[in-house]
Amino acid sequence: VKQAAQSRKMQSKGGRQRGRMACTRACLIMASSALCLFAPCSCWSPASFALAFPQELHTPSSLCSASSLAKHVCNTQQRTALSSSSSSSNPNNIGVGVDTNHAKKSQAFDLAKEDVLAPCIILVRPFLDQNIGTTARAMLNFGLWDLRLVDPQCNHLSEAAFARASGAENILNGATVFPSVSEAVEDLHRVYATTARIRAFVTKVVSAAAAAEDAVEIAAREGAQAGFLFGPERSGLTNDDLGLVDRVVQIPTLSMFSSLNLAQAVNVLSYESWKAREKAREGGSEEGGG
Repeated sequence: VKQAAQSRKMQSKGGRQRGRMACTRACLIMASSALCLFAPCSCWSPASFALAFPQELHTPSSLCSASSLAKHVCNTQQRTALSSSSSSSNPNNIGVGVDTNHAKKSQAFDLAKEDVLAPCIILVRPFLDQNIGTTARAMLNFGLWDLRLVDPQCNHLSEAAFARASGAENILNGATVFPSVSEAVEDLHRVYATTARIRAFVTKVVSAAAAAEDAVEIAAREGAQAGFLFGPERSGLTNDDLGLVDRVVQIPTLSMFSSLNLAQAVNVLSYESWKAREKAREGGSEEGGG
């Protein structure tokens, strides 16, 4: 009997505690809602709530809970206000639910594929997937789409690569992987290689602008594609790799610090290619108009 009485007493005490907790939570929610009407949620902290709540609620857990609840209510009210404002200014919900930025990037890839003057980009034994992703972004910036990878030492479809591509995932998904340089350049009419070190057997060295103009001229005149070849980040192209190219491109840099990041080198050549293609198209339109 004594144990039963103690059990009933504990249950009654627990029920009262749960009731007080529920009441306290309800009070906090209502107070948070009311206070957020008069001040932004960033202003409310446990210290500021100590001034607003009764003395019996001045415990660290209660005050922190109050602050969190206020911020939640404020965020909810702000989202509701933004939604209402958007609905009133756009009653037909035009564009709602559509990622227009992603759609534009997808259209950019489709437009790039239509350019018959565009060369391809070939990365030889790249070992950083982030560099491949950044390369894809640089390519799409300047209307290039054909990415070829020779014996890559990393995963070009990794999350890091897609993050660096910044929307140019179509280039990464469409990249072609080759086991050797010779197979990667087999269908190309002319190949240009970038290197900071000029070997003795190299006979033809051109600037990035000259290489880009030459590639466009070949594509326009013969309908053949050219390619820009880039070596590994750590060591660059080997002599065997350079033995398969027609021209060597050298980008002027400070002699004591001449090594460019892979994606930076791609960016330079892609930009020069863009200028050369735009110039060719302008010239063609003028001739057609005349």
